[in-house]
Amino acid sequence: MESVVADLSLFDWEGDRPIHRLFRDTVIYEMHVGSLTRHPSSGVVDAHRGTYLGVIDKISYLRDLGVTAVKLLPVYQFDASDASPGHDNY
Repeated sequence: MESVVADLSLFDWEGDRPIHRLFRDTVIYEMHVGSLTRHPSSGVVDAHRGTYLGVIDKISYLRDLGVTAVKLLPVYQFDASDASPGHDNY
């Protein structure tokens, strides 16, 4: 499931407001947290590699690329061993 219809009047937005960016100006970066942050060449500090904190460490890098939105993958649970021989289900 990629989206949910909800009654937005029931959510406490705590002062957040829409950014009013046109979709045509949106650059979505689909990524795995581990893929972006796990390898030592990622530039993420050891304690943050492979974690959401590592993604935070990479925000300036993503902005420099022109990314305006991030979609974290996978969006569902899967069996990592369920792949053809010699491959990883990633």
